[in-house]
Amino acid sequence: MDETREIYMAYFRAWRDCSNTAMQNVASLEEIPAFIDLVGILANDDVEATFWQGLSRQIEVLHGKGIKVARTIFLPALYEDGHYDKELRSPLSSFSNDQKGYTSRAREIEEKYLKGFGYDGLIVDVDRNVEGVDLEKAAGVFRALSSHWGPASLSGRLLIFDHDILVEHPTLLPKVADLISYLFVDTYGMSMKHVESIWDDVQSLVPAHKFVPGFSFYEENGERWGDVSRPLEKSKAFALAQWQPSAGQAGKKGGVFAYAIDRDGAEEGDNKLKPTVFAVSQEIKKTLSEIEEDSHNETHR
Repeated sequence: MDETREIYMAYFRAWRDCSNTAMQNVASLEEIPAFIDLVGILANDDVEATFWQGLSRQIEVLHGKGIKVARTIFLPALYEDGHYDKELRSPLSSFSNDQKGYTSRAREIEEKYLKGFGYDGLIVDVDRNVEGVDLEKAAGVFRALSSHWGPASLSGRLLIFDHDILVEHPTLLPKVADLISYLFVDTYGMSMKHVESIWDDVQSLVPAHKFVPGFSFYEENGERWGDVSRPLEKSKAFALAQWQPSAGQAGKKGGVFAYAIDRDGAEEGDNKLKPTVFAVSQEIKKTLSEIEEDSHNETHR
């Protein structure tokens, strides 16, 4: 993606797509509007086979709007022998702690999670810290994946590291930071001072244009992060869109992301599933675009 402008990325919860017939869902992946730059598909074991069967067609619809689509997998898929998710027909195979093993697991991940859908990127959600052999394997498989995904592959596909809110200092990041397209950081419910402190921790590993902090819409029966409120101009989400890394650092941030875009507009405490017109996202994207325009004008004065 264009490193000179900030992106607006959105996580879509696959289990809330209308194609899951067992739930009373009201959202559809293909309804995501064209001003979204990148959509991350996030799955859990509630996702039904019907979603996967129709996903390639939905991705074609998003591509027609100019939207890129990435698949999210979680860190254990990179190191855990016998790792299993409901969508897989069989658990992932055991593999050796060497280059041959890393390549084998990387190719199996591509075959079982990614092949045939037309994804533009891969997101690894690092939701825990690992040490020892597990860390060696995770780093080795991440590097093996980078031959087909991310800037080192020269493929045009994205490889994204998601620094999960459950982890304060991910042990994997220093080992793979040179391979990533973006570093997403879950900053749900955090003060802007806290966001700045995370940037201070990682700025030696990633440039500003790859640093993408994120806010969360309210999930039904979920955490009350307080990120989205009215008036939006006084909300954490708006402050995050306007924020830039501390003075003296080169360049702007990479953009922002939103978790659970299918809940755009939901008020905290409202647990009813409702359609969305993506009004908050539109305002956030407008703010990012205005920052880009101001920066462009400043450069050409």
